[in-house]
Amino acid sequence: MATILDTLKLSEDLKASGFTDNHARGITEAIKETHKVKIEGLATKEDPGQDGNDVLKKYLTSNSAVFK
Repeated sequence: MATILDTLKLSEDLKASGFTDNHARGITEAIKETHKVKIEGLATKEDPGQDGNDVLKKYLTSNSAVFK
C-alpha cells in the first residue's frame, strides 16, 4: 500500500518542535528520499537488499554540511 508523505507538514512540525529551518529541511529531504526508494522498490523490486536506512545514511553523509 502506497502512502503519501506530506513534506510541508513534516517540515513545519519539526520546526515547531524546535528544529532549525535547515535541520527541518534536511531531515524532511532525507525522509522523502527513503520514502521514494521504498515506493520504487515495491514497484520494481530491483534491489530487494536495499532499505531506507541505507539511503538515509548515504543522504546524511553526503549532506553533512546541512547539519552543522
